[in-house]
Amino acid sequence: MHSLRVQIFSFIAAILLILLLLLNTYPMTSSRDMVFEEKHSAMSSQATVIASSLSGLDRLTKESAEVLRILDIGGYARTVVTDADGLVLYDDGGTVDEDTDIEELLLALTGKCVFRSLFTGEAFASSFAMPVYGQGAAMGALYIYEYDAERAEIIVSIQSRIRTISLAICSGALLVTGLFTTLLLRRMRELVRSIKIVASGDYSHRLVTRGRDEITDLGEEFNLLTERLDTTEK
Repeated sequence: MHSLRVQIFSFIAAILLILLLLLNTYPMTSSRDMVFEEKHSAMSSQATVIASSLSGLDRLTKESAEVLRILDIGGYARTVVTDADGLVLYDDGGTVDEDTDIEELLLALTGKCVFRSLFTGEAFASSFAMPVYGQGAAMGALYIYEYDAERAEIIVSIQSRIRTISLAICSGALLVTGLFTTLLLRRMRELVRSIKIVASGDYSHRLVTRGRDEITDLGEEFNLLTERLDTTEK
């Protein structure tokens, strides 16, 4: 009986563990992917607007890149513009007149648009780089970087609530499982005890049945069998 109790409890616990993992993995992954898509769309649109403003210039210089100061590009932690050779013309992070070592910008100078976003648990660190074209030729490249701690805090908070709720549900389910298993095994022990009594020769013994399930049906069949044995004995 003890082994059966362990098997039932272990089976239910395994199912609850799987559900717990799903509840604490899928919402987090789904929310994170939605933010990634939103970041890609927003940053791509913003970068396209900035690049379009720069593409109207004859060429990119430190003075011409100052047009970024009059554009509404707030919300980004860093904005960098280089010429076609990778020389930094504008960087609100402080680096100017140096060859860029930003990997995304180096890829953008080859004609690629590059989006990257990483969720660290504390923030979404996202970047977008794209080439700047003017008069049919590549003039340089644009890079924007965003550090979004607010969105990450919301997702972490929701995940924490889901974890708390799921743990409470699992704890309650395990408690109910324990009570159900105890009642089930108690009825089975009563049936086993009755079988032993009849096996010892007391054919007048009857099992008290209750409920409407398989164990009740088994008990009633047992009573019919003992009644026949009792009749045969008499």
